[in-house]
Amino acid sequence: MEIPNTVPEQELLCTHCQQVISPQARYCHHCGVLQVAAQDIDDALQSQQRLVILGVFFAIQLGICLYSNFGHYERGLFPILITDLALSVFTIVFAAYFRKELRPLFSWKSFSLGKALSYASTAIIAAIVVNYLVKWLNKTIFDAESYYFYAFSELKYAKLVTLLSVALQPAIFEELAFRGVLQQGLLRVTDQRQAIFIAAFMFAILHMSFVSFFWLLPFALWLGYIRMKEETLWYGVLIHFCFNATACFFEFFQLNVF
Repeated sequence: MEIPNTVPEQELLCTHCQQVISPQARYCHHCGVLQVAAQDIDDALQSQQRLVILGVFFAIQLGICLYSNFGHYERGLFPILITDLALSVFTIVFAAYFRKELRPLFSWKSFSLGKALSYASTAIIAAIVVNYLVKWLNKTIFDAESYYFYAFSELKYAKLVTLLSVALQPAIFEELAFRGVLQQGLLRVTDQRQAIFIAAFMFAILHMSFVSFFWLLPFALWLGYIRMKEETLWYGVLIHFCFNATACFFEFFQLNVF
């Protein structure tokens, strides 16, 4: 009786030359080709594609901010609005691309008023401390002071526009960009801690302020941790808004424009 030509259960075929090899072999001893499963190749290609997309997203954001900060044009209301609009539009475009992954982050199933008030009050206290430190550093190092309010001071509703531009818009779109698109995108490539740190570092870099880097990075790490812990973007949006709004009122108080 002829014995059928079958491969033993304990052995596999080389992915290149189809010769029998051991399941533990990383390389085929016949042709020398590295043995990589098709699924592993697909996963690697998907991770590479994801990193490219995230890199393009950050490069666009960085390019807009660089041009806004160092471009040769008059500073004022119109350039600020154009910059905010461009950043918001590109954030929405990339968020739409990752919409299936981001959709759960828009829910707020376990909302807690006490938790929200706790986060908000912590953000307000942190903003007061940070603003005093930043003003002192600017005065000490650069012998100068800068105020966001000056960009809108000629408008009829200057304080409202300042709050919308400095507090509300960044709270929504920076959280969507960094704790949403970037951090969520990185979670498919790396672990949680690395994703939080990388997204936070990018957030701090994008603000292009050496003086503010010392608080921007811890602030972004906190926001990234809250996003992972609460599994929603909304607490981060609340914290971000309260922090920036406090900075605005801090300026209104210093400039005596109430």
